[in-house]
Amino acid sequence: MGGYIVLCDHNSKWAEKFTDEAINRNIQTVVVESIAEIEDKLTEDGSSIMLVCSLIELREYLKNNTVDEKIFFEKVSVFVISDSNDDNEEIYYIRQGCVDFQWRKRNIFIIVERIRALLNKIEKAGEMIIDTKELMIIYDKEKINLKKREADIISILYNRDEIVSTEEICLEMWGVYDEKTKSNLYNAIYELRRKLAGKGGCIQNIYGKGFILSKDGIRIII
Repeated sequence: MGGYIVLCDHNSKWAEKFTDEAINRNIQTVVVESIAEIEDKLTEDGSSIMLVCSLIELREYLKNNTVDEKIFFEKVSVFVISDSNDDNEEIYYIRQGCVDFQWRKRNIFIIVERIRALLNKIEKAGEMIIDTKELMIIYDKEKINLKKREADIISILYNRDEIVSTEEICLEMWGVYDEKTKSNLYNAIYELRRKLAGKGGCIQNIYGKGFILSKDGIRIII
């Protein structure tokens, strides 16, 4: 397994027990004192990383650091351990992008097995990186060049969590909405989907109303 866990938990006794069980299951585990250290881990290599942290640590990190929550949860898979069995908090953080949310009192063997299954899933799926600054797509160690207008489409859709109409995209890109710019947009999206290969479905045309970007399995650098 090429993926590994970065563990950040204020409960040292539970963390020690968890680490021992993870090692027994051949899951590499790195323990950190602060979630801020995860930023360094993200750039060390291409392995799949999962942050396993207490809800207390996660709240503290998001509160005390200038962090865009949307970008943070897209960059790293976050598995939350909660000291309370609170459905509302679970719903909130799952919607934010956490991969799982478990009560600490649950059987630790089950928690480790859930994490192992998620790591396997992340590894098999593979992550695609779309870098709109460097005009490049990186997937399975291959690099594909992006055109400026293709990167612009990604940027426009990325900044909106809703359907963006064809007219809005054309006006933002060319300042004009007519048959020519509409045709240019459709052609650009066709070429972009082709470059994205198996991830091309991330650009979804919603009932002819416009487009929306699904970020599942994709990391986008704006």
